[in-house]
Amino acid sequence: MKEQEISYQELQAELAEVKAVITALRRGEVDAIIGKDNVLVVRLIEVEAALRREKDFLQKLYNAIADAIITVKLPGRIIEQVNNSVERIFGYKPEEFLGKGGEIIYANREEYLRISEKIKDALEQGIDIVYSEHYFRKKNGDIFPGDITISFIKENNRPVRAIGVVRDITERKRDEEELQRYRGQLEELVEERTAELKAANEQLLHAEKLAILGGLAASIAHEFRSPVFGIQMVLQEIKEKASLKKSEQKLISLAINENHRMSKMLLNLKDLYRPSTDTSAPSDIHQIIEEALEIYRKKLQISKVKVVKNFAENMPKVPIVADHIKQVFLNFIINAEEEMSASGGFLTIQTRVLGEKVQISLRDTGHGIAKDKLNKIFEPFFTTKLSKGGTGLGLAVSYGIIKNHGGNILVESAPNAGSIFTVELPVTGAKEI
Repeated sequence: MKEQEISYQELQAELAEVKAVITALRRGEVDAIIGKDNVLVVRLIEVEAALRREKDFLQKLYNAIADAIITVKLPGRIIEQVNNSVERIFGYKPEEFLGKGGEIIYANREEYLRISEKIKDALEQGIDIVYSEHYFRKKNGDIFPGDITISFIKENNRPVRAIGVVRDITERKRDEEELQRYRGQLEELVEERTAELKAANEQLLHAEKLAILGGLAASIAHEFRSPVFGIQMVLQEIKEKASLKKSEQKLISLAINENHRMSKMLLNLKDLYRPSTDTSAPSDIHQIIEEALEIYRKKLQISKVKVVKNFAENMPKVPIVADHIKQVFLNFIINAEEEMSASGGFLTIQTRVLGEKVQISLRDTGHGIAKDKLNKIFEPFFTTKLSKGGTGLGLAVSYGIIKNHGGNILVESAPNAGSIFTVELPVTGAKEI
């Protein structure tokens, strides 16, 4: 006899028919049911075979599910059925779970009490499914993160069993942590890049401001230089030939000095724009530094400033306008000396070769510069030395010179911690000056 394939709906219909037959048998209505071909017996055999196939299929499906399925009897929460996946996830053989309390799968008592509270709340509120994340414990003691979905089987509106589906989410948690780490790194990179762009934008604005102001300053310097030079000559003539009292000579000398200072300021204004015809040539940076130190040597000795030189070996020649770069170094040396206290200090000059550029750092042990003034020190006419006659043009001119050489100036400073001015110049590919 070949068994028929019976659908689930047909199976339900057959079961109803069997129930009707059983009821008839109990009433003694055998003749009305069993005919000469024993149809009832055949039908019962078919239904039994279909039920067996259905049960086998559901059992295979049950054990094929990757998540651990654990059925507990309520209210005691004693495990009465599990699928084969509990061995892969928890390390227990299925039979080792049976008869144990549901608490065995949780990492600790606190986790078990937490899920118990959620189950209690769900039942009180009439919720049929509970979802929660917990830490679970394997047979070997290892702890792992997982989520559990619990549904309830009820009889007469009372929960008699709970079916828990446990999934190991270790990989997911690891991925989430990795994603969070990358997100943090990305945020740091974005912040760094934003800061770099902001600094670059500020430098660009500063360079544009210097260019505009430099053109105006050069024009003013050109117009004023001749009259100032004329005044200088007249004052010098009066001082040398006129019969003046001592007090008058003192006033004339003061006027000449101030006029000379005005002339120097005009030259600085002209240099700020620097429409120079000078061209760059390979030059020895160390020699230029030595020449700048020699110019100011006597003043450094008087101020008790000791110079420490840490020069790099095999320093390449750099394509620069030597006089202009000497002016920059002299400017930094003068500023450093003026920042030292009366008892003197140290000026450390260090050179390094960094790939395609050279780096020259001048570190002093002076008073330092306040943080709120650092971003202004290269602005024309900004000075921290008003009491010493500072014009606020030295660093602005230096900045313009280095930028025109394709280089950069970096500053580090803090109050009472001294300052470090670092000049970077390209070894090759420098701009034509």
